[in-house]
Amino acid sequence: SCTTLPPDREEFKPMTEDERIVEAAKGIRLNSGESALAMALARLSHEQWMQRRIQQGMVYGPDRGPTTDPLLRPFDMMGDVKRAEEVAAAKDILRLVRVLGYKIVKEDSETPDKIV
Repeated sequence: SCTTLPPDREEFKPMTEDERIVEAAKGIRLNSGESALAMALARLSHEQWMQRRIQQGMVYGPDRGPTTDPLLRPFDMMGDVKRAEEVAAAKDILRLVRVLGYKIVKEDSETPDKIV
């Protein structure tokens, strides 16, 4: 005989490997250096997004439209909520890096910051 679940309950579905990894990443706490790195990554990501949008002919406008976007402004000029969302996304990436077994190691201060 087959049992049916009440209509208000979903059938159990095992998590995929990707879902398990994402779930594991949620529990990782970042240290202050990683949090600072997340801020830098969020800023870079936003700046790159802005450059792509500008190259597509977009301009800043108070409302989203075919050629305007209210987020087309420097990172520091965005609202707190949007800025926090971008930083949270960068933190999620850093957590995922750790779950997958990688480390990000900051070089000592004598190492040039310039990427060649």
